[in-house]
Amino acid sequence: EDEKDYKTLVHTLSWERLSAIFKSKFVSDGRCRSGPAGLKEEQARRYFEVYGMNQITPPQKQNKWIKLLEQTFCGIFNILLWACVVAEVALIALAMSRNAAKRAQAAALAAAAGSAEHSAQEVEGEEE
Repeated sequence: EDEKDYKTLVHTLSWERLSAIFKSKFVSDGRCRSGPAGLKEEQARRYFEVYGMNQITPPQKQNKWIKLLEQTFCGIFNILLWACVVAEVALIALAMSRNAAKRAQAAALAAAAGSAEHSAQEVEGEEE
């Protein structure tokens, strides 16, 4: 159980416990004053075969397109900007529908006025 937790709890374990977990020996001041210290060749080889090189693995990079989409559509400021775009489009659509209604109304009035004039001309023609 301690072997699983040493990766996250290594700072809380005693030197003796760490020495037992790593099957190694070291002293608290970090200096080798007597006898062998550290890993044996065979232990180092086994650890290399199991865990690979002793190096930090770089984090995985995020896809550029996903990052672009996140920067475009996510975040509170971008959400506010997109809300403004939606409001602007709605206002334009509303203005266009009002203009279309005014044009339709004007066309209906013109048609009504034209038919009224036509009717008046017919009445005048019948009277003659």
